[in-house]
Amino acid sequence: MSCAQHPQADVLLASTLYLMTRYYAHRCPCVANAVARHLDLLSQQAEGRCSAMLRAVCAQLELDWRAFTDGLAAGEASPRH
Repeated sequence: MSCAQHPQADVLLASTLYLMTRYYAHRCPCVANAVARHLDLLSQQAEGRCSAMLRAVCAQLELDWRAFTDGLAAGEASPRH
């Protein structure tokens, strides 16, 4: 697969953190979906690119963000604090 399909883990992590910050500032559902997708990509990184712990945490966070974005699509209120 090409590099575009599997970007470097540090670039993915940095962009995910940026997107999370942007979501907090703007509450845009498109940004929330992008966060979930980036977390999914991080959870699928090859061994050696990310630690097993980071992949596991990203996999769980991706599920959480997907559930949240599904709630946004259904018209539910903003996230729990």
